[in-house]
Amino acid sequence: MAANLSGYKGPIRQISIILFIILAFYLALVRPLVKQGLHILQSQIDEAVLRLERYMPEKKAALLPTKGNIQALKASQAQSEQNYQELKNFIDPDKSYLPEGTQEVGLYFIEQLHITTKRLKRQASSLKIKIPSNFGFSEKMPQDTHSVELLLKELDAVDRVASLLMKQGVEEISLIKSLGSLEQRDQKTQKLFYQELPMQLSFLCHSSTLLKFLYQIKDFSPALIVKDIIVKRAEGMSLQVEMVLTGLVVS
Repeated sequence: MAANLSGYKGPIRQISIILFIILAFYLALVRPLVKQGLHILQSQIDEAVLRLERYMPEKKAALLPTKGNIQALKASQAQSEQNYQELKNFIDPDKSYLPEGTQEVGLYFIEQLHITTKRLKRQASSLKIKIPSNFGFSEKMPQDTHSVELLLKELDAVDRVASLLMKQGVEEISLIKSLGSLEQRDQKTQKLFYQELPMQLSFLCHSSTLLKFLYQIKDFSPALIVKDIIVKRAEGMSLQVEMVLTGLVVS
Protein backbone atom coordinates (compact mmCIF):
# COMPACT_ATOMS: atom_id res chain seq x y z
CA MET A 1 0.00 0.00 0.00
CA ALA A 2 2.83 2.37 0.91
CA ALA A 3 4.57 1.42 -2.29
CA ASN A 4 1.45 2.31 -4.29
CA LEU A 5 1.15 5.73 -2.62
CA SER A 6 4.81 6.46 -3.20
CA GLY A 7 4.18 5.99 -6.90
CA TYR A 8 1.66 8.95 -6.91
CA LYS A 9 3.94 11.38 -5.09
CA GLY A 10 5.77 12.42 -8.23
CA PRO A 11 2.69 13.31 -10.33
CA ILE A 12 1.00 14.99 -7.34
CA ARG A 13 4.06 17.10 -6.75
CA GLN A 14 4.13 18.11 -10.45
CA ILE A 15 0.44 19.01 -10.42
CA SER A 16 0.94 21.05 -7.25
CA ILE A 17 3.82 22.93 -8.86
CA ILE A 18 1.70 23.63 -11.97
CA LEU A 19 -1.22 24.87 -9.84
CA PHE A 20 1.13 27.05 -7.83
CA ILE A 21 2.56 28.55 -11.03
CA ILE A 22 -0.97 29.23 -12.37
CA LEU A 23 -1.97 30.84 -9.06
CA ALA A 24 1.15 32.96 -9.03
CA PHE A 25 0.55 33.99 -12.65
CA TYR A 26 -3.05 34.95 -11.83
CA LEU A 27 -2.06 36.94 -8.76
CA ALA A 28 0.80 38.67 -10.56
CA LEU A 29 -0.81 39.45 -13.93
CA VAL A 30 -4.43 38.48 -14.43
CA ARG A 31 -5.91 39.74 -11.16
CA PRO A 32 -4.57 43.32 -11.52
CA LEU A 33 -5.90 43.46 -15.05
CA VAL A 34 -9.31 42.23 -13.94
CA LYS A 35 -9.40 44.75 -11.09
CA GLN A 36 -8.36 47.52 -13.44
CA GLY A 37 -11.07 46.51 -15.91
CA LEU A 38 -13.71 46.43 -13.16
CA HIS A 39 -12.58 49.83 -11.95
CA ILE A 40 -12.89 51.31 -15.47
CA LEU A 41 -16.30 49.68 -15.92
CA GLN A 42 -17.51 51.05 -12.59
CA SER A 43 -16.28 54.54 -13.52
CA GLN A 44 -18.17 54.38 -16.80
CA ILE A 45 -21.33 53.23 -15.00
CA ASP A 46 -21.03 56.06 -12.46
CA GLU A 47 -20.55 58.63 -15.23
CA ALA A 48 -23.58 57.31 -17.13
CA VAL A 49 -25.71 57.48 -13.97
CA LEU A 50 -24.67 61.09 -13.37
CA ARG A 51 -25.63 62.04 -16.93
CA LEU A 52 -29.01 60.36 -16.59
CA GLU A 53 -29.71 62.04 -13.25
CA ARG A 54 -29.50 65.44 -14.94
CA TYR A 55 -32.62 64.62 -16.95
CA MET A 56 -34.54 63.02 -14.11
CA PRO A 57 -36.99 65.01 -11.96
CA GLU A 58 -36.09 65.54 -8.33
CA LYS A 59 -39.08 63.66 -7.00
CA LYS A 60 -38.67 59.93 -7.38
CA ALA A 61 -42.42 59.47 -7.70
CA ALA A 62 -42.31 61.42 -10.92
CA LEU A 63 -39.96 58.84 -12.46
CA LEU A 64 -42.84 56.42 -12.98
CA PRO A 65 -45.07 57.46 -15.89
CA THR A 66 -48.77 57.48 -15.15
CA LYS A 67 -51.77 57.56 -17.43
CA GLY A 68 -52.40 61.15 -16.37
CA ASN A 69 -48.83 62.18 -17.15
CA ILE A 70 -48.98 60.59 -20.59
CA GLN A 71 -52.31 62.28 -21.38
CA ALA A 72 -50.93 65.63 -20.21
CA LEU A 73 -47.87 65.22 -22.44
CA LYS A 74 -50.06 64.31 -25.42
CA ALA A 75 -52.24 67.36 -24.79
CA SER A 76 -49.17 69.59 -24.51
CA GLN A 77 -47.76 68.20 -27.76
CA ALA A 78 -51.07 68.71 -29.55
CA GLN A 79 -51.24 72.33 -28.31
CA SER A 80 -47.65 72.97 -29.44
CA GLU A 81 -48.43 71.56 -32.89
CA GLN A 82 -51.54 73.74 -33.12
CA ASN A 83 -49.59 76.86 -32.08
CA TYR A 84 -46.89 76.08 -34.65
CA GLN A 85 -49.48 75.60 -37.41
CA GLU A 86 -51.20 78.90 -36.55
CA LEU A 87 -47.86 80.71 -36.60
CA LYS A 88 -46.91 79.07 -39.90
CA ASN A 89 -50.27 80.00 -41.42
CA PHE A 90 -49.67 83.64 -40.43
CA ILE A 91 -46.06 83.79 -41.62
CA ASP A 92 -46.46 81.70 -44.77
CA PRO A 93 -50.05 80.73 -45.57
CA ASP A 94 -50.53 77.59 -47.62
CA LYS A 95 -51.64 79.51 -50.69
CA SER A 96 -51.18 78.77 -54.38
CA TYR A 97 -50.46 81.86 -56.48
CA LEU A 98 -50.84 79.93 -59.72
CA PRO A 99 -54.40 79.25 -60.90
CA GLU A 100 -55.14 75.56 -61.22
CA GLY A 101 -54.49 74.23 -64.72
CA THR A 102 -52.05 76.99 -65.77
CA GLN A 103 -49.99 75.64 -68.66
CA GLU A 104 -47.45 78.38 -69.44
CA VAL A 105 -46.39 79.25 -65.89
CA GLY A 106 -43.55 81.53 -66.99
CA LEU A 107 -45.84 83.49 -69.31
CA TYR A 108 -48.39 83.81 -66.51
CA PHE A 109 -45.77 85.45 -64.25
CA ILE A 110 -44.71 87.91 -66.94
CA GLU A 111 -48.34 88.87 -67.50
CA GLN A 112 -48.89 89.39 -63.74
CA LEU A 113 -45.69 91.48 -63.52
CA HIS A 114 -46.92 93.80 -66.30
CA ILE A 115 -50.43 94.04 -64.82
CA THR A 116 -49.09 94.86 -61.32
CA THR A 117 -46.56 97.39 -62.64
CA LYS A 118 -49.18 99.25 -64.68
CA ARG A 119 -51.64 99.32 -61.79
CA LEU A 120 -49.06 100.70 -59.33
CA LYS A 121 -48.00 103.36 -61.85
CA ARG A 122 -51.62 104.43 -62.30
CA GLN A 123 -52.03 104.64 -58.52
CA ALA A 124 -48.82 106.71 -58.21
CA SER A 125 -49.91 109.01 -61.03
CA SER A 126 -53.29 109.67 -59.43
CA LEU A 127 -51.59 110.51 -56.11
CA LYS A 128 -48.77 112.47 -57.83
CA ILE A 129 -46.10 110.25 -56.24
CA LYS A 130 -42.93 109.29 -58.07
CA ILE A 131 -42.15 105.54 -58.07
CA PRO A 132 -39.48 103.42 -59.83
CA SER A 133 -40.06 102.23 -63.39
CA ASN A 134 -39.37 98.60 -62.41
CA PHE A 135 -39.18 96.51 -59.24
CA GLY A 136 -36.09 94.40 -59.81
CA PHE A 137 -37.73 91.47 -61.60
CA SER A 138 -36.09 90.04 -64.68
CA GLU A 139 -38.05 89.90 -67.94
CA LYS A 140 -36.52 86.46 -68.55
CA MET A 141 -39.33 83.95 -68.48
CA PRO A 142 -39.02 81.37 -65.66
CA GLN A 143 -39.85 77.77 -66.54
CA ASP A 144 -40.52 75.62 -63.47
CA THR A 145 -43.59 75.93 -61.25
CA HIS A 146 -41.66 76.28 -57.96
CA SER A 147 -39.65 79.26 -59.23
CA VAL A 148 -42.80 80.93 -60.55
CA GLU A 149 -44.58 80.43 -57.19
CA LEU A 150 -41.67 82.16 -55.40
CA LEU A 151 -41.64 85.01 -57.92
CA LEU A 152 -45.38 85.50 -57.55
CA LYS A 153 -44.96 85.65 -53.75
CA GLU A 154 -42.25 88.29 -54.18
CA LEU A 155 -44.43 90.25 -56.60
CA ASP A 156 -47.36 90.08 -54.18
CA ALA A 157 -45.16 91.48 -51.39
CA VAL A 158 -43.89 94.30 -53.61
CA ASP A 159 -47.47 95.10 -54.63
CA ARG A 160 -48.72 95.24 -51.02
CA VAL A 161 -45.79 97.34 -49.78
CA ALA A 162 -45.89 99.84 -52.65
CA SER A 163 -49.66 100.26 -52.33
CA LEU A 164 -49.44 100.75 -48.58
CA LEU A 165 -46.65 103.32 -48.87
CA MET A 166 -48.66 105.35 -51.33
CA LYS A 167 -51.84 105.09 -49.24
CA GLN A 168 -49.94 106.36 -46.19
CA GLY A 169 -48.83 109.44 -48.15
CA VAL A 170 -45.10 109.06 -48.85
CA GLU A 171 -43.61 111.90 -50.86
CA GLU A 172 -41.53 109.70 -53.16
CA ILE A 173 -40.49 106.05 -53.60
CA SER A 174 -37.05 106.04 -55.19
CA LEU A 175 -36.44 102.30 -54.86
CA ILE A 176 -38.55 99.23 -54.29
CA LYS A 177 -36.66 96.18 -55.50
CA SER A 178 -37.01 92.44 -55.01
CA LEU A 179 -33.64 90.85 -54.19
CA GLY A 180 -34.52 87.26 -55.13
CA SER A 181 -34.73 84.31 -52.75
CA LEU A 182 -32.17 83.19 -50.14
CA GLU A 183 -32.08 79.64 -48.79
CA GLN A 184 -31.37 78.94 -45.12
CA ARG A 185 -30.07 75.37 -44.63
CA ASP A 186 -28.69 73.30 -41.79
CA GLN A 187 -24.89 73.46 -41.99
CA LYS A 188 -24.43 69.75 -41.33
CA THR A 189 -27.35 68.05 -43.10
CA GLN A 190 -28.03 70.80 -45.68
CA LYS A 191 -31.74 70.38 -44.93
CA LEU A 192 -33.73 73.39 -46.09
CA PHE A 193 -35.29 75.21 -43.11
CA TYR A 194 -36.87 78.18 -44.88
CA GLN A 195 -36.35 80.67 -47.68
CA GLU A 196 -36.16 84.43 -47.39
CA LEU A 197 -37.67 86.78 -49.97
CA PRO A 198 -35.91 90.10 -49.24
CA MET A 199 -36.95 93.47 -50.66
CA GLN A 200 -35.01 96.74 -50.62
CA LEU A 201 -36.85 100.06 -50.14
CA SER A 202 -35.90 103.70 -50.29
CA PHE A 203 -38.54 106.41 -49.82
CA LEU A 204 -39.11 109.94 -48.61
CA CYS A 205 -41.78 110.64 -46.00
CA HIS A 206 -42.68 112.34 -42.73
CA SER A 207 -42.15 110.65 -39.38
CA SER A 208 -45.87 110.09 -38.86
CA THR A 209 -46.10 108.31 -42.22
CA LEU A 210 -43.21 106.04 -41.32
CA LEU A 211 -44.80 105.10 -38.00
CA LYS A 212 -48.15 104.32 -39.65
CA PHE A 213 -46.41 102.22 -42.31
CA LEU A 214 -44.50 100.16 -39.73
CA TYR A 215 -47.67 99.70 -37.68
CA GLN A 216 -49.60 98.46 -40.71
CA ILE A 217 -47.06 95.91 -41.98
CA LYS A 218 -46.98 94.12 -38.62
CA ASP A 219 -50.36 92.61 -39.51
CA PHE A 220 -49.36 91.51 -43.02
CA SER A 221 -49.94 87.84 -43.80
CA PRO A 222 -47.84 86.48 -45.47
CA ALA A 223 -45.69 88.24 -42.90
CA LEU A 224 -42.99 90.79 -43.70
CA ILE A 225 -40.09 91.30 -41.30
CA VAL A 226 -38.00 94.46 -41.01
CA LYS A 227 -34.41 93.22 -41.26
CA ASP A 228 -32.69 96.59 -41.53
CA ILE A 229 -33.69 100.23 -41.44
CA ILE A 230 -31.73 103.49 -41.72
CA VAL A 231 -33.48 106.85 -41.23
CA LYS A 232 -31.81 110.13 -42.15
CA ARG A 233 -33.00 113.72 -41.95
CA ALA A 234 -33.84 115.14 -45.40
CA GLU A 235 -35.00 118.62 -46.39
CA GLY A 236 -37.49 120.32 -44.12
CA MET A 237 -39.37 117.85 -41.94
CA SER A 238 -38.92 114.92 -44.31
CA LEU A 239 -37.05 111.69 -43.60
CA GLN A 240 -35.05 109.59 -46.05
CA VAL A 241 -35.74 105.94 -45.18
CA GLU A 242 -33.64 102.98 -46.35
CA MET A 243 -35.15 99.64 -45.42
CA VAL A 244 -34.88 95.91 -46.07
CA LEU A 245 -38.02 93.83 -45.61
CA THR A 246 -38.15 90.08 -45.99
CA GLY A 247 -40.85 87.47 -46.33
CA LEU A 248 -40.44 83.85 -45.24
CA VAL A 249 -41.26 80.63 -47.05
CA VAL A 250 -41.41 77.90 -44.40
CA SER A 251 -40.29 74.41 -45.45
